[in-house]
Amino acid sequence: MKKVLYICMALLMLSGCKETDFPVPTALYVGDNTTFNVSANGETREIEVKTTANLILTADEAAWAAISYDDATHLLTVKAERNNSPSERATMVTLAAPDRALTLTIAQSGQPALNMQVVGCTTNMEWSSGAGYNETKSYDGSASTYTFTATKPASGIYELTYELKKDERVQLAGVNLVPQASAGSGTFGLVSIAVSTADNPTNFRTLVTDYDCKQVGTPTFIPFEESIANAHSVRISVPASSTKGGNNFRLAEIEFKGIASIESTEKFFIVLSSSATFTQDGSSTEVGVVTNSASITAQATDDWCSVVIDGSFVKLSAGANAGHMRRTNVTITGSDGGTATLSVAQFGSADQKLTAGSVTASSEEAASNEGGKGGPVSFTIDNNPDTYWHSAWASPAPKPHWANFVLDNAASLDFMRYYPRQPNGGNGNFGEIEVWIKTSADADLVKAMDYNCGMKTTMSEIVLPKSYTNVEQVKVVVNTGTGGHASCSELEFYGTKK
Repeated sequence: MKKVLYICMALLMLSGCKETDFPVPTALYVGDNTTFNVSANGETREIEVKTTANLILTADEAAWAAISYDDATHLLTVKAERNNSPSERATMVTLAAPDRALTLTIAQSGQPALNMQVVGCTTNMEWSSGAGYNETKSYDGSASTYTFTATKPASGIYELTYELKKDERVQLAGVNLVPQASAGSGTFGLVSIAVSTADNPTNFRTLVTDYDCKQVGTPTFIPFEESIANAHSVRISVPASSTKGGNNFRLAEIEFKGIASIESTEKFFIVLSSSATFTQDGSSTEVGVVTNSASITAQATDDWCSVVIDGSFVKLSAGANAGHMRRTNVTITGSDGGTATLSVAQFGSADQKLTAGSVTASSEEAASNEGGKGGPVSFTIDNNPDTYWHSAWASPAPKPHWANFVLDNAASLDFMRYYPRQPNGGNGNFGEIEVWIKTSADADLVKAMDYNCGMKTTMSEIVLPKSYTNVEQVKVVVNTGTGGHASCSELEFYGTKK
């Protein structure tokens, strides 16, 4: 072995070669992680590359990211535009030396999604068993109810057109379709989506053509390639031939997802909710914040509410409450400007159900086919969930509808529970309401709050902005309701008894 080594050294000396002439492996390293994240609001990020060689950059073509590499400084620079979508996106980058290469992933998160509200829907469908499966079931807030057609339309295309509530803060970015969980007959396949805007609400532009939902029983989110400002209406079209069974259509829920409609060059700050509630046993929740501030802070007025910042979310939690309802405010502040106040309340194990001795209404009418279960407003306080009040329907009463309750024993009033007609709600489910209150100190009713029950089929807990003492009357004014009507199974009042 020694002879071989001596011979090699002799040959090197004779040839004039040096030890450093042997190939040396390239150093190429960026850290322990090869995935780098950039802000959804857009940013320029520099990534330090440790290397001993000149590198060749190869990057996937991504319109949203400009990527460059500087051999002199060994910096990989990523200039990412704002992501106008709730969906994450990514692109690949390769840095190559003569003897090795390094592949990196540049990932960008999506914007926190805002839910856009539906104000109405028109359709070319006929519904199975009357109103029990109509279009309102697709936006009633309950995945346990669903639309269900009786027959195919003559065109062979099932079509629903949803009008959205105007909200200039939000751009429409996609649609989430929630099928009937059992994936039964009528589960949809191919979906096309067209959108109109407020400046021309009857002119629809197709954004998605024949997106395949695969007739599965799980939700499908369909993102748009561009977000739409001032969206007015969204038209969903499904060929009958593409649905499961090919002869009907079912849809549990449709959700319209939006993002903040403010460019990243401006300073903006939007809190995705104005209130939060906890159960009496203690619970936790989180509220998203859309902002391009460098950071956010949050502080509760009272220490029973714990506040933690986690990225773009404010996480709130509370322990058990053995007393009555308690309230606090959480102030959220952006480091670059912007502030918002979040109203937080927690139910207490000492909360009591109050008694309403009588109630009057703007109108009422019995249903001829409900066996005496529907009609009088007195059914809202009879402690029977199977009966319900319905405003006049044969000759519809003008809006707004209202019901005025006289309380017998309210030392304080903190919240109410609205139960829509059962089973699964129907015409008259409350949408936007006003709550008016008269205490012993008031000469007349005073408006306490606005609230949106969402025309959903499940119970709504209506937390008052403060505790009202010695309440004598509560008037609920119904400005919008399913089918233009008002109906209620039970309205319950909670606080402290005298």
